[in-house]
Amino acid sequence: MSAVHPTVTRAAVWGDLAGAPSRPVQSSYDWEGELGREQIADERPCGATIVSVNLRHLEIIYGIAGAREKFEEMMGHLIRSQHSDASRVRIVVGDGGIDIHTGIILDPAGIDIFQVKYFPAGIDECQRGQVRDSFKRVRESIAFKTNSWTLCVPVDLSIDEKTWFATFTDHQAASGIVIKTVMGAAEVERLLMKPENQDIREEYFKLEHMQVARQMSTTLRAILAELSGLAPRPVILSATLDAVRSRRAYRFDADNVVVEIQFCYTVMNGSETQTAEGWNVRTEVGPIEADVCFTSKTFSRIGEGPSYSRSDNKLLPLQEATTESLIGLKVHAKKDIEAQLHRILEPAKLKYRAVSHNFAADPVIVALKDVIVWPALLTEVTGAFLIDIGEHPGKDPL
Repeated sequence: MSAVHPTVTRAAVWGDLAGAPSRPVQSSYDWEGELGREQIADERPCGATIVSVNLRHLEIIYGIAGAREKFEEMMGHLIRSQHSDASRVRIVVGDGGIDIHTGIILDPAGIDIFQVKYFPAGIDECQRGQVRDSFKRVRESIAFKTNSWTLCVPVDLSIDEKTWFATFTDHQAASGIVIKTVMGAAEVERLLMKPENQDIREEYFKLEHMQVARQMSTTLRAILAELSGLAPRPVILSATLDAVRSRRAYRFDADNVVVEIQFCYTVMNGSETQTAEGWNVRTEVGPIEADVCFTSKTFSRIGEGPSYSRSDNKLLPLQEATTESLIGLKVHAKKDIEAQLHRILEPAKLKYRAVSHNFAADPVIVALKDVIVWPALLTEVTGAFLIDIGEHPGKDPL
């Protein structure tokens, strides 16, 4: 039975809101799956022992820089084992984007190209740019004609990466070049395990190398287990929108009134051990015109009166508390208030997230038209007008 492996935690700066704190980002690495996978020996009838391989072991055996070179060399041998006329191209400026090709390069009928990219962590936007550039050089080359193009990488593509590559392939259809399925880790490892490729496998994954990799992974797991016991468990905050209300109304000028809109939240600290220091809910509302929407910084009276907030800025483990975010909306006192509020709020969206000094939750985005209970909100607006302004809100047409 596999052991439960510890998780390595690293801090990352995060937050698209001004002043949003950083939060711990969980980065899990399956040390047994990648570094410490036990050698799987298959005792064949002839007595030969075949050792399983993992392409991530290349970095353990040869280092990060050496792994890139060894992977490219190994792919040359593997492709030659499947295509006797395959040959590598020495990398020089203007090589045309070729790593390995089959066929005679000056053959007017064309050649088949294998593009080798050592992307052990996946294909993000930076790597995708490299892939696009390599294919562009092949597509635009006048030195040779390309029949097919195969991308070779030491990792199996994720769903997102497969979707991107399928879109990339569709966009290159007009080139006339056949873009074949990516040769990823599973296919490369399958080729290495073929009996006819035993010499290639043993050249790059020697038995003594695999033993070193396994010993290193055992040591790393022990270190990680010790560090995991020392590291504090992170704060885990979540916020729930309870209601959208109106509490106060303030005279803006002779014709206009600022109506206070209150977003009420409940915040939960899901950590069993850590207190959330300086917790709050960061809120954004939009799109709303700047001369219509105010905060306490742009209209100082916002926030007067009783509050839905709890003043304590510490939230204990497994406890919850309430808080609020406020905005003020400027409306014409004599015009139809209901129509004005509908016009301002219905197209807008609310984005909110729970934060503390050492945590920030993922944002939640909701359409205000889906969460506002209009009869209740309009009743509260009317009450605020009567109490704070001393008159009934207007009903004249806009």
